[in-house]
Amino acid sequence: MALLPSKEPQDLFDTQINARLSQIDILLAKIRFLREQRNAACSKTKRLPSEMISKIFGFLAHDFNLDSEKRLLRYPHLKWMPVTHVCRTWRNISLNEPTLWTVFISVHPKFIQEIFARTRTAPLTLRHDGLGDLASANLRFIFDHILEHPERVKKLSVYGKVPFVSLLNKPAPFLKTLITAPDVEYPPDFLGGQIGSRTLRSWTVGRYIATYLSNLTQLRLHRGWAALDAEGSVIQLGIDPLLSGLENMPSLQRLHVALPEDMDTAPSTRSTPIHLPHLRDIVIRFEQPNMATMFDHLRVDNIESLHKSWKHCTPMVEPVLHFFDRCYHGSNLHYLMRAPGEVEMCRSIETTGVHIPILSLKGCGPIDLASILSLVTLCVPGIFHVKRSQKSAMPFDLKECETIEELHLSASFDLSALFDLDEDASPPYPSLRRLRLESIDFFRDLEHIPLLKRWLARRKSTIDLVLEDCDLSQSDIESLQAAACVTVS
Repeated sequence: MALLPSKEPQDLFDTQINARLSQIDILLAKIRFLREQRNAACSKTKRLPSEMISKIFGFLAHDFNLDSEKRLLRYPHLKWMPVTHVCRTWRNISLNEPTLWTVFISVHPKFIQEIFARTRTAPLTLRHDGLGDLASANLRFIFDHILEHPERVKKLSVYGKVPFVSLLNKPAPFLKTLITAPDVEYPPDFLGGQIGSRTLRSWTVGRYIATYLSNLTQLRLHRGWAALDAEGSVIQLGIDPLLSGLENMPSLQRLHVALPEDMDTAPSTRSTPIHLPHLRDIVIRFEQPNMATMFDHLRVDNIESLHKSWKHCTPMVEPVLHFFDRCYHGSNLHYLMRAPGEVEMCRSIETTGVHIPILSLKGCGPIDLASILSLVTLCVPGIFHVKRSQKSAMPFDLKECETIEELHLSASFDLSALFDLDEDASPPYPSLRRLRLESIDFFRDLEHIPLLKRWLARRKSTIDLVLEDCDLSQSDIESLQAAACVTVS
């Protein structure tokens, strides 16, 4: 009988090691399977239907798209994807939910084809930055697809003159948001001539086409915008054409507009004001002061936010303030901010200390704060924040106001304007309980500490003094503690 050749000792050991490794692989596979079963059986989310989990993932994905102003993220569409690595169930749900993959804004070119395949027939969010933009070039096949199937687009942003706009001549029945740069022009057959589709909710545009927009809730008009009639001819803008255009948007909730310099400033001839019951938020910029009279002819049920600015013109605030006082029905505005050429009134949330701007006025000319407050019934300032640079000649306002309990002075403030007062007169702000000083350099003017101590000593009662990021010595802090309850932060 022939003898089998004997194996080398190393081969024998390798054979035994490989056998054990195979057993380990089998055990690891069994452990992995047991973990999957445990996660599926013991997870607190197992009782949630997959539709609800998909909805939750949708909220998470939405937080990283253009609507949440995270455009600076390189690939925002990928930032939510770690949830797909938690467990097999979550991964299967996310990969099979088309709506989670429909945002094509700054998409990684490696994954475009695969992500687009996952969308199936779901409506898409697209952004086109121009022919020279690499991201837009990578999306070319999707834009070509949209030309044939415009029903697939839900949100469209175009930031350059591209042939795509002139080729999009079929109706987009599910388009809800349209954003275009100021220089983008619409051809007559854009969207099949149905730009006023009943589905359109938000429109940011440089060329506004006068049409009836029954369901539009948000309108943003770029600086230098122009109004066009149905034939594409430019309309001479004025107060009445503007009001007539707004009257065609009965569902409007948010209006952001910069009025052009060449608007006709003739007064309105309307006999009755227009009523936009749902309008809540207005941001408007004037180039002509008397365009503010448009607010004499506008009514809303409850304004929640109004921001006005003027440039190169003297502000006309009375029509704006009368409108706000007539249409604001919220809580009292306790926070008042005053800066050179700017006034802001805020609603305070006591539980968080957050101040929500409700009414703001910005302009180049001087602002009479006392006159403004006399026209706004619900502004009862409890906190008065003054931002006044050292070079500013802005006077101190409301020194006799009995509702102000906190005075907040910030930036490069010249404190001598506050402390250089008539010694025989009563101290300003009679109800003051707290003085907050922010970013004040006491080393720059050594007289400020003695003036501050004398000013505090004249108060009828001891107040809180809060010093935030102020430059002063420890000995100065100790000397101030004799006249106030000092907090340094």
